[in-house]
Amino acid sequence: IKDCAMTPSKSSLNIAKEFPTFYPDKNTDYKKIEIEKKIFKISSLIISPSRFTTNFIINEYQVNKIKLKTIPFGVDFKKYSGFRDKNTNIKTHLRLGFVGLINMRKGIRWLINDLNTLNKKERILIELHLFGRIYKEEIKTLNQAKFKIIKYGFVDTSKTNIYKKFDLLIHPSFIEGSAKCIYEAMASGLPIICTKESGSIVQNKKNGFIIKAGDSDNLNSSIKFFIYNFNKLQTMGMESQKIIKDFTWEEYARKVTNNYKA
Repeated sequence: IKDCAMTPSKSSLNIAKEFPTFYPDKNTDYKKIEIEKKIFKISSLIISPSRFTTNFIINEYQVNKIKLKTIPFGVDFKKYSGFRDKNTNIKTHLRLGFVGLINMRKGIRWLINDLNTLNKKERILIELHLFGRIYKEEIKTLNQAKFKIIKYGFVDTSKTNIYKKFDLLIHPSFIEGSAKCIYEAMASGLPIICTKESGSIVQNKKNGFIIKAGDSDNLNSSIKFFIYNFNKLQTMGMESQKIIKDFTWEEYARKVTNNYKA
């Protein structure tokens, strides 16, 4: 059984070819892809955490779909629950939260570029709250931001629910398996803006927006939706909690271990 937690290497080459400015991959080569193909070939079963990753393996690696099983991740509801802290500047500030490694794979270069343009055009002030280790290659990009960035660094989430500090989670990742921060944000009552490549369980236009990685028009329109509809932060956040309620780690473990039974 192959547990494929991340969309495999060919996705990196595809993204680098389509978005060389935001994702200049100089490390992945076709040898890695050939190795992955061999692993998929000898695997009796391949477990994937998202429909996006499952379909990518089927279509890009020519793997028979009967060998793939999609099992989404879960969330610890004891750690993540409730709603965001009240934004006292709700009429003038929109707080976007970014959680995870701050590098080009997560789409930080694309995000900063688009937020610079959006912040210049809109009357409301945009704040970006960054939680995670900042890669040194991204410092130059962050320094070019024309809006307020609040950097928290790595935070021990076992001691504090970081998702209460901002209004919505934005996850512009180019490559994922299924981003666990999205599960955590949903459990915390936040709406989500994420890429389809993030491999989420978000329901488009119900508890947020799903866009294609690198699609600036849709990224901007999704953020602007919340700028002009602040009430949707609450209602879509409530929808997030309804959708996530059955996605526990216990349920994930049960579904995975069932595949090992004779």
